Amino acid sequence: MPIYEFECGNCAHRFSEIQDIGNDSASCPKCGGQGRKLISAPARIIVNSVESLPYGSGSRGRYVPSEKGRRDILVPSFGTMEKEEIDYVVEVAQGQEDERIKRQENSMQKQRLERLVGAARYAPAGQRAKTAREIIGG
Repeated sequence: MPIYEFECGNCAHRFSEIQDIGNDSASCPKCGGQGRKLISAPARIIVNSVESLPYGSGSRGRYVPSEKGRRDILVPSFGTMEKEEIDYVVEVAQGQEDERIKRQENSMQKQRLERLVGAARYAPAGQRAKTAREIIGG
């Protein structure tokens, strides 16, 4: 049975309860008032196990653990994709992860440069090179 979130009409207390799909109300555990069902986002599924998944007909897919800052990649197949299709999806996902990492590194370098330029701009005359060396760490 699913878990639903409710809000009490009397005391505005929010609470969760496991219920059948058709039931739209529940009693508040705090005051006993009638709670109404809230619309909420489903829970995010996180894969924590490292597992080699078989390919092809009857396959569940492929799991690629993270490396060099990438996120883990799980390509579910449920028997509808062959090895080449799964490998292609993984390749595309790894390319997207590489682009995300590259953008993140570029953003960090840009922020560092902006900090350096800002500090050097406001440093007193004759102290700009020293200020820049201190920020760079050299």
